[in-house]
Amino acid sequence: MGLDPEAEFLYLRTDGGELVGYDLESGRLDTVATAVAQATLGPDGTLYVVDDQRRVISAARRVRFAWPQPLATLPSDLFGAVNQRLVLVVRQELVRVITAGATQAPTVREVPATGDVAATVWGDLVAVAADSGIVLLDPLGRRDPLFVRLLEHPRALAFSPSGHRIYVARRDWPGLAVVDRFEGKELDGIALPGEAATIRLDPLGRWLLARPAAGDSVWIVDLALKRLAGTLPTTWQVDLPAVAPDGTV
Repeated sequence: MGLDPEAEFLYLRTDGGELVGYDLESGRLDTVATAVAQATLGPDGTLYVVDDQRRVISAARRVRFAWPQPLATLPSDLFGAVNQRLVLVVRQELVRVITAGATQAPTVREVPATGDVAATVWGDLVAVAADSGIVLLDPLGRRDPLFVRLLEHPRALAFSPSGHRIYVARRDWPGLAVVDRFEGKELDGIALPGEAATIRLDPLGRWLLARPAAGDSVWIVDLALKRLAGTLPTTWQVDLPAVAPDGTV
């Protein structure tokens, strides 16, 4: 799942649906929750877990807190946000983006799109793929949604760590679109040998990993130069391949 660097806790999700915390100082392994449906880390290292009964547990600085009320429905996507809030995505006929807190009334926003969803590190902006572009949405409703039109159908989305750029993989398109969140328009794209199915950025926003739509390999993209740096053979999993802060793949 990720690391809480201040508490020196590494969080892991097992094949059996358990969420465990590994203490990097003592080597102790503790179970945080069982029957886990969704889990995510917030920008401050807080862990949020939703079990199959829609109950939420948050863990921060080695202290766990059970939210007093369960969620109304199980989310399909989950993102941590600032101020101990969760951003949940519920997929029905439309995508509903819900901002919830342990003691706060939820904020619900509907999006006329059903594609891939990404959020900034801070959870202050959500991008949803539509048929002909992407919708940029403030989960708290402080400003109106913004639609950015793109050529071809967006397939996968990823924000830069700063949240300034959104990288978009598109169907039947050999490359990536780059969108400026503030100007709300497409910038120069990045050429790739083929169509990318999934994309992932490193913690500092220097390198992007793209999984081709076919084959067991990964494309490594240098974002500073906006070009393909190389290809490595690998399978693609929820946590690997990845790029460490020092640039090691």
